[in-house]
Amino acid sequence: MPYKDQNVTQRVWVIDPTQQNWDCPSCGFANRPRPVTNSLNTLPPGHQLFDAAWRISHCEQCGAERPA
Repeated sequence: MPYKDQNVTQRVWVIDPTQQNWDCPSCGFANRPRPVTNSLNTLPPGHQLFDAAWRISHCEQCGAERPA
């Protein structure tokens, strides 16, 4: 079976230390960086909220993607 080389571009969020908080344009929630240590059985296992990269790039309240 032949193979094909592909280049994949991955978008990575870089935290700007001067702009820690950001307001969601969809719901207005004031997002701020915070560790999530325990779900207290309020979220299903494997929920994206426990992924640090997802938390940086999405609103904690409504899940909308963070504006660039």
